[in-house]
Amino acid sequence: MSLATTDIALPVADHAACSACALCLLVCPIWRQTRDIELTPLGCSKALQRGAPIEDLAATAQWCNLCGACAPVCPERIDLVGMMRSVRRRLRLDSNEAELATATAREPLVAQSAVRSRLGPGDLLVIEPRSYHADYERRVKVYDELRRETGCMLNLDLQRIAIPARLPVPADYADACDYLAQARWIVQGFKIQRIVVEDPADRGVFERLGAWPVMSVDELAKETR
Repeated sequence: MSLATTDIALPVADHAACSACALCLLVCPIWRQTRDIELTPLGCSKALQRGAPIEDLAATAQWCNLCGACAPVCPERIDLVGMMRSVRRRLRLDSNEAELATATAREPLVAQSAVRSRLGPGDLLVIEPRSYHADYERRVKVYDELRRETGCMLNLDLQRIAIPARLPVPADYADACDYLAQARWIVQGFKIQRIVVEDPADRGVFERLGAWPVMSVDELAKETR
Protein backbone atom coordinates (compact mmCIF):
# COMPACT_ATOMS: atom_id res chain seq x y z
CA MET A 1 0.00 0.00 0.00
CA SER A 2 1.27 3.47 -0.83
CA LEU A 3 2.12 5.70 2.11
CA ALA A 4 0.10 8.38 0.32
CA THR A 5 -3.10 6.55 1.29
CA THR A 6 -2.02 5.40 4.75
CA ASP A 7 -2.65 7.16 8.05
CA ILE A 8 0.83 7.87 9.42
CA ALA A 9 1.18 8.18 13.19
CA LEU A 10 2.79 11.36 14.43
CA PRO A 11 5.76 11.13 16.84
CA VAL A 12 4.79 11.01 20.51
CA ALA A 13 7.64 9.26 22.39
CA ASP A 14 11.06 10.44 23.57
CA HIS A 15 14.57 8.96 23.40
CA ALA A 16 13.86 6.49 26.23
CA ALA A 17 11.69 4.48 23.81
CA CYS A 18 14.55 3.84 21.36
CA SER A 19 15.07 0.09 20.85
CA ALA A 20 18.06 0.54 18.50
CA CYS A 21 16.19 -0.98 15.56
CA ALA A 22 18.30 1.31 13.32
CA LEU A 23 15.56 1.98 10.75
CA CYS A 24 16.38 5.68 11.06
CA LEU A 25 19.89 4.97 9.76
CA LEU A 26 18.47 3.85 6.41
CA VAL A 27 17.27 7.40 5.68
CA CYS A 28 19.86 9.43 7.59
CA PRO A 29 22.12 11.43 5.23
CA ILE A 30 24.72 11.83 7.97
CA TRP A 31 25.00 8.07 8.38
CA ARG A 32 25.32 7.64 4.63
CA GLN A 33 28.16 10.18 4.50
CA THR A 34 30.10 9.24 7.64
CA ARG A 35 29.06 5.73 8.78
CA ASP A 36 29.57 7.09 12.30
CA ILE A 37 26.64 6.01 14.45
CA GLU A 38 27.47 8.57 17.15
CA LEU A 39 26.54 11.36 14.71
CA THR A 40 23.03 9.97 14.07
CA PRO A 41 19.69 10.20 15.88
CA LEU A 42 20.18 6.60 16.96
CA GLY A 43 23.55 7.43 18.49
CA CYS A 44 22.07 10.48 20.21
CA SER A 45 19.14 8.47 21.61
CA LYS A 46 21.40 5.78 23.07
CA ALA A 47 23.79 8.39 24.50
CA LEU A 48 20.90 10.15 26.24
CA GLN A 49 19.66 6.81 27.58
CA ARG A 50 23.10 6.25 29.12
CA GLY A 51 23.04 9.71 30.70
CA ALA A 52 25.83 11.17 28.58
CA PRO A 53 26.71 14.81 29.39
CA ILE A 54 25.37 17.28 26.87
CA GLU A 55 28.89 18.31 25.85
CA ASP A 56 29.47 14.79 24.48
CA LEU A 57 26.66 15.38 21.96
CA ALA A 58 28.18 18.53 20.44
CA ALA A 59 29.43 16.77 17.29
CA THR A 60 26.08 15.06 16.79
CA ALA A 61 24.25 18.37 17.07
CA GLN A 62 26.64 20.11 14.67
CA TRP A 63 26.28 17.42 12.02
CA CYS A 64 22.50 17.03 12.13
CA ASN A 65 20.75 19.14 9.49
CA LEU A 66 17.32 18.56 11.11
CA CYS A 67 16.00 17.27 7.79
CA GLY A 68 13.45 15.15 9.68
CA ALA A 69 13.80 12.05 7.50
CA CYS A 70 14.18 9.87 10.59
CA ALA A 71 10.88 10.68 12.28
CA PRO A 72 8.38 9.14 9.81
CA VAL A 73 10.21 5.79 9.74
CA CYS A 74 10.59 5.35 13.51
CA PRO A 75 8.38 2.43 14.68
CA GLU A 76 8.51 3.72 18.26
CA ARG A 77 7.12 7.11 17.15
CA ILE A 78 9.99 8.98 18.79
CA ASP A 79 10.16 12.73 18.21
CA LEU A 80 13.72 12.50 16.91
CA VAL A 81 13.73 16.00 15.46
CA GLY A 82 12.46 17.42 18.74
CA MET A 83 15.19 15.50 20.54
CA MET A 84 17.89 16.98 18.31
CA ARG A 85 16.45 20.48 18.66
CA SER A 86 16.50 20.11 22.44
CA VAL A 87 20.17 19.08 22.33
CA ARG A 88 20.96 22.04 20.08
CA ARG A 89 19.16 24.46 22.41
CA ARG A 90 21.08 23.15 25.40
CA LEU A 91 24.31 23.65 23.45
CA ARG A 92 23.12 27.10 22.31
CA LEU A 93 23.14 26.15 18.65
CA ASP A 94 20.61 27.74 16.30
CA SER A 95 17.96 25.41 14.86
CA ASN A 96 16.12 28.08 12.80
CA GLU A 97 12.90 26.95 14.44
CA ALA A 98 10.96 30.11 13.59
CA GLU A 99 11.97 29.80 9.94
CA LEU A 100 10.88 26.16 9.87
CA ALA A 101 7.54 26.95 11.51
CA THR A 102 6.86 29.59 8.86
CA ALA A 103 7.81 27.28 6.00
CA THR A 104 5.68 24.44 7.37
CA ALA A 105 2.63 26.65 7.86
CA ARG A 106 2.88 27.96 4.31
CA GLU A 107 1.40 25.88 1.51
CA PRO A 108 4.16 24.79 -0.90
CA LEU A 109 4.23 26.79 -4.14
CA VAL A 110 3.86 23.61 -6.19
CA ALA A 111 0.34 23.27 -4.75
CA GLN A 112 -0.67 26.18 -6.99
CA SER A 113 -2.13 24.99 -10.28
CA ALA A 114 -0.29 27.68 -12.26
CA VAL A 115 3.06 26.47 -10.92
CA ARG A 116 2.19 22.81 -11.46
CA SER A 117 1.41 23.55 -15.08
CA ARG A 118 5.05 24.61 -15.55
CA LEU A 119 6.39 21.20 -14.46
CA GLY A 120 6.73 18.21 -16.75
CA PRO A 121 8.23 14.73 -17.08
CA GLY A 122 11.74 16.09 -17.71
CA ASP A 123 11.85 18.05 -14.45
CA LEU A 124 13.42 16.88 -11.22
CA LEU A 125 11.75 18.76 -8.36
CA VAL A 126 13.99 18.86 -5.29
CA ILE A 127 11.69 19.07 -2.26
CA GLU A 128 12.85 21.07 0.78
CA PRO A 129 13.02 18.23 3.34
CA ARG A 130 12.56 20.03 6.67
CA SER A 131 9.11 21.47 6.01
CA TYR A 132 8.12 18.32 4.07
CA HIS A 133 8.89 15.95 6.95
CA ALA A 134 7.49 18.34 9.56
CA ASP A 135 4.12 18.08 7.77
CA TYR A 136 4.74 14.59 6.39
CA GLU A 137 1.32 13.03 6.78
CA ARG A 138 -0.29 15.68 4.58
CA ARG A 139 2.51 16.64 2.23
CA VAL A 140 3.29 13.12 1.10
CA LYS A 141 -0.16 13.13 -0.50
CA VAL A 142 0.38 16.56 -2.07
CA TYR A 143 3.58 15.46 -3.79
CA ASP A 144 2.23 12.07 -4.85
CA GLU A 145 -0.61 13.92 -6.57
CA LEU A 146 1.90 16.32 -8.13
CA ARG A 147 3.93 13.46 -9.56
CA ARG A 148 0.84 11.77 -11.00
CA GLU A 149 -0.42 15.03 -12.50
CA THR A 150 2.82 16.35 -14.03
CA GLY A 151 5.03 13.29 -14.44
CA CYS A 152 7.90 15.15 -12.77
CA MET A 153 10.60 13.37 -10.79
CA LEU A 154 11.08 13.94 -7.05
CA ASN A 155 13.96 13.53 -4.60
CA LEU A 156 12.01 10.90 -2.66
CA ASP A 157 13.10 7.39 -1.78
CA LEU A 158 10.78 4.37 -1.84
CA GLN A 159 9.38 5.29 1.58
CA ARG A 160 8.47 8.80 0.34
CA ILE A 161 11.31 10.29 2.42
CA ALA A 162 12.85 13.45 0.93
CA ILE A 163 16.60 13.15 0.36
CA PRO A 164 18.36 16.40 1.36
CA ALA A 165 20.80 17.92 -1.13
CA ARG A 166 23.15 19.53 1.40
CA LEU A 167 24.85 18.54 4.65
CA PRO A 168 26.07 20.92 7.37
CA VAL A 169 29.61 19.53 7.42
CA PRO A 170 31.59 20.90 10.40
CA ALA A 171 34.93 22.49 9.49
CA ASP A 172 36.91 19.75 11.26
CA TYR A 173 35.47 17.15 8.88
CA ALA A 174 35.45 19.17 5.66
CA ASP A 175 38.43 17.45 4.05
CA ALA A 176 36.93 14.01 4.59
CA CYS A 177 33.53 14.71 3.02
CA ASP A 178 32.23 14.82 -0.51
CA TYR A 179 29.99 17.89 -0.70
CA LEU A 180 28.34 16.73 -3.92
CA ALA A 181 27.67 13.14 -2.84
CA GLN A 182 24.07 13.88 -1.86
CA ALA A 183 23.30 15.67 -5.12
CA ARG A 184 24.81 12.86 -7.20
CA TRP A 185 22.75 10.35 -5.23
CA ILE A 186 19.56 12.30 -5.91
CA VAL A 187 20.05 12.54 -9.68
CA GLN A 188 21.22 8.95 -10.13
CA GLY A 189 19.05 6.99 -12.54
CA PHE A 190 16.88 9.90 -13.66
CA LYS A 191 16.57 11.19 -17.23
CA ILE A 192 16.65 14.87 -16.35
CA GLN A 193 16.15 17.90 -18.57
CA ARG A 194 15.90 20.50 -15.80
CA ILE A 195 16.26 20.66 -12.01
CA VAL A 196 13.82 22.78 -9.97
CA VAL A 197 14.65 23.37 -6.29
CA GLU A 198 12.25 24.45 -3.56
CA ASP A 199 15.07 25.75 -1.37
CA PRO A 200 17.14 28.37 -3.27
CA ALA A 201 20.14 27.34 -1.18
CA ASP A 202 20.14 23.97 -2.98
CA ARG A 203 20.62 25.61 -6.34
CA GLY A 204 24.39 26.01 -6.09
CA VAL A 205 24.89 22.33 -5.25
CA PHE A 206 23.19 21.15 -8.43
CA GLU A 207 24.78 23.86 -10.54
CA ARG A 208 28.16 22.52 -9.47
CA LEU A 209 27.25 19.19 -11.07
CA GLY A 210 27.21 21.16 -14.33
CA ALA A 211 24.91 18.80 -16.22
CA TRP A 212 21.48 20.49 -16.25
CA PRO A 213 19.87 23.93 -16.02
CA VAL A 214 18.76 24.70 -12.46
CA MET A 215 16.06 27.07 -11.26
CA SER A 216 14.05 27.65 -8.11
CA VAL A 217 10.32 27.16 -7.61
CA ASP A 218 10.13 30.87 -6.76
CA GLU A 219 11.42 31.66 -10.26
CA LEU A 220 8.93 29.22 -11.74
CA ALA A 221 6.11 30.95 -9.88
CA LYS A 222 7.20 34.36 -11.21
CA GLU A 223 6.93 33.03 -14.76
CA THR A 224 3.24 32.36 -14.17
CA ARG A 225 2.41 35.93 -13.16
